[in-house]
Amino acid sequence: MIKNYTKTIFKKLIRNFGYIPYAKNLYNWPLKDPEFREIFKLQENFGWIGDYGPKIQRLYILRNLILSIKDLNAAWAECGVFKGSSSLIMAEYNLRYKLLKENHKIHLFDSFQGLSNPTKDDEGLNFNEGDFKGTLNEVQNNLIEYSCFEYHQGWIPSKFNEVKEHNFSFVHIDVDLYEPVKDSLEFFIPRMIKGGYILLDDYGCIDLPGALKATNEVVEKNNLHISKLPFGQAYIRF
Repeated sequence: MIKNYTKTIFKKLIRNFGYIPYAKNLYNWPLKDPEFREIFKLQENFGWIGDYGPKIQRLYILRNLILSIKDLNAAWAECGVFKGSSSLIMAEYNLRYKLLKENHKIHLFDSFQGLSNPTKDDEGLNFNEGDFKGTLNEVQNNLIEYSCFEYHQGWIPSKFNEVKEHNFSFVHIDVDLYEPVKDSLEFFIPRMIKGGYILLDDYGCIDLPGALKATNEVVEKNNLHISKLPFGQAYIRF
């Protein structure tokens, strides 16, 4: 009886901190996938460490989406690179499964100076200007084994014009703040091909309210459907 009471109190406590206890009869798919775990380890020396928490789950969703668009003929993009962890996941799966067609590239957009200055639309933000910084040289060294990248250094959206003639089948947006999320969506939505995805890393992150606000505004304006995912992500299917 005391044991059950203690377990109930513990569950309530961790729920108050935003954690959810899972039933033991559910598969934790990223941990059951030996290839993914092998690829995940390739970025551990510079990126996310350990097989716990939401990040490995988010990267596994990214893996699932890019594998599902193998037959689509268009470029990929990532807005917000940090140290290059998700970029490596994309590149390694592309290398193994030839996901990109006709010499298309993965276009990486980042200031490589960390977060920009938050605006009033980011009210409630728990991060600061300059957080999540990975320099261009650092990221290029982390991804040196891959030839599928084109780097576009600058504050979003200043470098988007460099790919304005491209179409895209996959775009990963992980820029945290209202203005760059909105600018990224407004640029890429008209350039997405049928069957493609935009994956939003920050949509359901309470610490990043501007990402949620910007996405909802653009989705409503364009009459699109957003699919909400566990662990803070969401995607738009075209």
